Amino acid sequence: MGHSTRCCRPCRSRHPDYFQFSEQFANSPYFDRVDAQTIERLFKPVGDLIRQGIRRKIIKDMEVDIISAFVFYPVLILANPRLCRNFDMTPEQIDRAFQLAWDAIKL
Repeated sequence: MGHSTRCCRPCRSRHPDYFQFSEQFANSPYFDRVDAQTIERLFKPVGDLIRQGIRRKIIKDMEVDIISAFVFYPVLILANPRLCRNFDMTPEQIDRAFQLAWDAIKL
């Protein structure tokens, strides 16, 4: 079982209500009331890691937001059972999806 499988599958299967709530909240007007600096602090380690990958010539030299979009949004869509009803979230499928995301950003 790959690292991507360990990260994605448990959240969707063990906490479907939490996943659904967070998706609804992120796409609601209430999200605009969250302090932007708080969100930036939460995602700073991810941005730092992407910038480090760019500096080390591991990841394509693109804006962090573009890299993030190609990594996180496909995962969020696949993890949402209402959007991908026919996607069987097996360890193999998760690893394949992760590989596609990685292929999109790696050098």
